[in-house]
Amino acid sequence: MLKPNIRVALTFAAVFVAVTATPGASVAQTAATEQVLTGFGALDANCANATGANILSPLVDGLDGSFYGVTVNGGANGMGTVFKIGADGSYVVLYSFGSKASNSDGALPNALTRGSDGNFYGTTYAGGVAGGQELPRSSGTTYCYGLHGLGTVFRITPAGQLSTLHAFGAFTSGGNNIGVNADGAYPMSRLALGKDGNLYGTAYTGGANSTGTVFQVDAATGNVTPIYAFPSRVGNTSQGVIQGADGKLYGVQSGEFYSLTLQGEYTTIHVFSIIGGEEGALPNDIVQGTDGNFYGTAQRGGANGYGAVFKIDASGSYTSLHDFTPPGAAGNQDSKNADGISPFAPLVEAADGAFYGTTSEAGPNAFGTVFKVTTSGTFSVIYAFGNQVPDGALSYSPLIEASDGKLWGATARGEQEQPGTSNSPDLFSGPYVNGTIFHITLPASSAAGGGTTGGQTSEHSGGGGKQNLEELAWLATLVVANSIYRRRLRWQKL
Repeated sequence: MLKPNIRVALTFAAVFVAVTATPGASVAQTAATEQVLTGFGALDANCANATGANILSPLVDGLDGSFYGVTVNGGANGMGTVFKIGADGSYVVLYSFGSKASNSDGALPNALTRGSDGNFYGTTYAGGVAGGQELPRSSGTTYCYGLHGLGTVFRITPAGQLSTLHAFGAFTSGGNNIGVNADGAYPMSRLALGKDGNLYGTAYTGGANSTGTVFQVDAATGNVTPIYAFPSRVGNTSQGVIQGADGKLYGVQSGEFYSLTLQGEYTTIHVFSIIGGEEGALPNDIVQGTDGNFYGTAQRGGANGYGAVFKIDASGSYTSLHDFTPPGAAGNQDSKNADGISPFAPLVEAADGAFYGTTSEAGPNAFGTVFKVTTSGTFSVIYAFGNQVPDGALSYSPLIEASDGKLWGATARGEQEQPGTSNSPDLFSGPYVNGTIFHITLPASSAAGGGTTGGQTSEHSGGGGKQNLEELAWLATLVVANSIYRRRLRWQKL
């Protein structure tokens, strides 16, 4: 089960860029540092490799000082992994999904959450009981088939012992990939640890209306109980939930920000504008700040149409904190800008009271950025991917803040043959083609400070340049054709 350790540490000088929300504004620079700790290699014809591939979710801090996470692809069976990485970059695969007959242990893991018992809990998008659509997977050049099942809930110890707690039940009516059942199907998000010690999550489809559910996982017994079935007017969701300071669950469902009591009472707080409006559109998971307000990112929309960072108060009032600028502004090449576009990851609040996040595209080198934004809307870019080879590209993973103040994160793709360009035929290749794990050390005047690890405590549960958009679409099919196929269609309409 255990794989050989990989220890790689590459340090690059970064650029700390202060950016205003005005397109074409001047840019100030200060030094920062990024360190790549390890990376993920190519997949074989069976979508497998030794280390796993493509991280789309946050790392989680363990009680032993190490970090834990999942890759959605790769591993010994080509169905994703659970891994552990030390602060020194020592990396080991703890479990490869697909190790049991008929994928009964699950396949395509979403994310981990550390439970109050020190173990880790998560969901898989597929696997479990028989049934459901046969899902294709891509190794980049070859499609692999054979995945069945509607997903699982699992527990795994820090030593790598996995227990399947629940397999989502077969559809009683409907089609292969969208139908009706009791508990939901195809979960796509991270579980949230509740104040009661139980865990809460969402399922993409299934439930009484075939549009998904919010469910509770009893941490003691592993029993899954649906507490709400989304109505058909709302549609399916790939976002998870958090538990607010008031004990209610909060989440985003098809552009609707809602609250939900543990007894299943649903309240709409805010409805986001459609693409083309001034507000952000296609919001990601939302986090609650220490000030009681809610903060988030939107993949598209905003004043310029390329995504936004926003704040929503308890009454549902929306405030834009930053609107990402159009690529090509201020003399940049078509796929570049100062601040990045298309954030796909939720924010994390650090000990300094500011929020940190990533964009998946554009920026000074066209491969995305890491940014900081304050509650009043002061925005700055602290790192631009593509600054050096191989620092990674296309970051969809939320950042976390380690106890030493460093920001840890991951990218879904890796080495660029020609950093800083967007027209290379070998845009993503090399030994880290399927992503990297990195951390960033901020300048002393801008350091986040230690004491809070966002990957655990924030409980978030994941255009520029034609080729970058094509890469996003390629990664969509890589993850799984059934669910992310809808996102690919959505991008094509933008």
